[in-house]
Amino acid sequence: MKFNAYNIFFKYTGFDYINSTRFYIIHRFNEDSEGPNESSLSDFTIFLAQNPEYMKSDALNYHIPRSTIGFAGAGYKSQLRTVVNSFSFNDPNGRVVNHELGHVFNLDHTFLGWENENFCEHVTRDPEDPNFNADDKGDKVVDTAAMPDFLNERCRELDMPVNEVCPVELRYFYLNEGDCTYFNPNGFDCSDPPAPYQISTEDVRNLMAYTLGSCGFDLTTGQGVRMREYINDQPSLYAPITNTISSLYEPYKGDYYLAGPLPDDFKPALFQPGFSYMFKDCCCGYPQPSDFEDTSFTVGPHVVKFVDKTETVYESITHPNHAAFKILQLPTIVPEYRKCYDNWNKAPIGGTVIKFNDNVFNNNITLTQKDSTGINNPNLIQNLPSGLYKIEKNYEDGAIQESVIFKENN
Repeated sequence: MKFNAYNIFFKYTGFDYINSTRFYIIHRFNEDSEGPNESSLSDFTIFLAQNPEYMKSDALNYHIPRSTIGFAGAGYKSQLRTVVNSFSFNDPNGRVVNHELGHVFNLDHTFLGWENENFCEHVTRDPEDPNFNADDKGDKVVDTAAMPDFLNERCRELDMPVNEVCPVELRYFYLNEGDCTYFNPNGFDCSDPPAPYQISTEDVRNLMAYTLGSCGFDLTTGQGVRMREYINDQPSLYAPITNTISSLYEPYKGDYYLAGPLPDDFKPALFQPGFSYMFKDCCCGYPQPSDFEDTSFTVGPHVVKFVDKTETVYESITHPNHAAFKILQLPTIVPEYRKCYDNWNKAPIGGTVIKFNDNVFNNNITLTQKDSTGINNPNLIQNLPSGLYKIEKNYEDGAIQESVIFKENN
């Protein structure tokens, strides 16, 4: 997620359905809504106010209609909710999803007010310049440049009506998608006298600009500060959805196997997508799994499993047995590895009995393979002849438990 760099993290809590066909398609404006399966944004807002069961008070809410007309998504600062159409929500790049979330955290469009001389931002970044207004005009973030609406700039130059959709051939007219650069020889701000825009590739790539989908994914330090300040200044709004870092280490679904027969409907613990996890071997013998604050276990050098933040097969983001993990997006957590899961209660699926024929550890051995029945036989050791043995038990998750015994007589 683009917000992790600013210590803003998210935990998936699940989904549900709105039992209504009325919002299959949502239009931007009331007058455009037609048919029984269509509605407008304002009507949908009224519906949510009248049906609070579709708004979780302890979470950020994404409402996902099948499609939208006139917009791809909408974010609401004071309501902790967004509307994003299904195509944009399923886009692996997540640009619209993240853009609307930026609005939830009080980020404005980088071009806010660009057509209104009372609100538009001037190019200069010199606080001593009488034209300087970047701290209280436009998006009110100084390290984002003054800029136009890249999507509609050419249409406005041609005096097209504000509510008219800009034709495809005129959208992003002055952007180069190949290298995410901007060039318009007639692009000027609203200062007196007008100053030519000074727009870098970083500005074109900003998440809160109306830019090409392949370009707009970044945030600036100033935008990060603005989000953090907004969260801190709105405790009543954000307290219900705020949690501790330790909660990120808890599965959002499923459970850990502890002991006893494995239920037929057992589901392993699944972890939050969108993070990179590094699992290393750990031990020994603590309550399973260890609490976030319990770091008295030992972490070994062996990497048991790595899960990248781009993983889309969510069922694979599980906690291997005999391993602790760290979240790579949380580099400041000390110690880094938490939640050792070191459980030997689950029955092995097979194994090997190794007899050292000279009763010393050397290569003169006899190996006997055992299936799950043989290795779990409660009389396994009792039935062995006298001698020195190593018993290896193989577990479903790839772990191997080794036990050395010396049996003197039967």
